[in-house]
Amino acid sequence: MNESVLSSQIASDYYYNKIKEVELNGKIVAQHFGEFSYMFSEKLIERIGKFLVSAGEKKSIIKRVFSISTEGINSLRKHGELDGNGLQIGYLIVVSEEAGYRFIVGNLILNENRGKLEGFLRKINSFSVEELIRKKNEAIENEYTSDSSGAGLGFIITRLSSNNEIEFSFEKINEIQDLFSVNVFVSNSL
Repeated sequence: MNESVLSSQIASDYYYNKIKEVELNGKIVAQHFGEFSYMFSEKLIERIGKFLVSAGEKKSIIKRVFSISTEGINSLRKHGELDGNGLQIGYLIVVSEEAGYRFIVGNLILNENRGKLEGFLRKINSFSVEELIRKKNEAIENEYTSDSSGAGLGFIITRLSSNNEIEFSFEKINEIQDLFSVNVFVSNSL
């Protein structure tokens, strides 16, 4: 099997295994594996919002879930690497569990970015709420005053919105790419 097929196949296998795993703990609200066009992403976020409203969730939960959904999908679209076929594949799984909602998002990254990404996530996972708010404000200011792309802002917003640490993992795909996966839980008891 050539490298281009292999990267997509490994990512797909990981996604479907994750689906089986999360179905044991809750109901899947939304799921997708493949490319995330702008229009598709907007419809997916809208569908998640409609589910939350129909489930009778509190406005504060809906806002937090909407924020994390938006950040996760934007991250897929903005930072996902192309597979060997030139496709920017990724996945999103949103699960309704008894105590809240779980978001699992994954995309291909270059192996060379793994250390920087891992270090950044460990760092923001150790921050207090006050430190996260300060970092968020700095990232927003830097985005508008420099050539920075607001790198890390989505993770900071996700961490603040979830009020939980961001779980993450890397699965080596080949000598060039890893599959990067993020797992975030939002409690419905806040």
